[in-house]
Amino acid sequence: SEAEIARVVADAEGQKVADDRRRRAAELRLAIESLVYTSERGLVEYASLLKQEDKDALTESLKKARTTLQGDAQLEALVAVPAALEGLAAKIGEAVYASAGG
Repeated sequence: SEAEIARVVADAEGQKVADDRRRRAAELRLAIESLVYTSERGLVEYASLLKQEDKDALTESLKKARTTLQGDAQLEALVAVPAALEGLAAKIGEAVYASAGG
């Protein structure tokens, strides 16, 4: 019947929104995992070039990112993590550039 078709279509549209949120959350998780990995490597490799306050801030952000990844974080909680890590990871790049005479 028409009512049944309308109900099925509405249900499918509702599932599409939920699926899109899950896909976006999965993509963010992958991006965060990559940022955590590269930031940790940079922190270890270039620790001698960084100010202590930058090392502490990056270490704290990495802890928060790992905690967010370990939990069952919703999309909204994941969105803020890459920006925080990228900003602090840029400090590593700045320190490397400055040490190279740039």
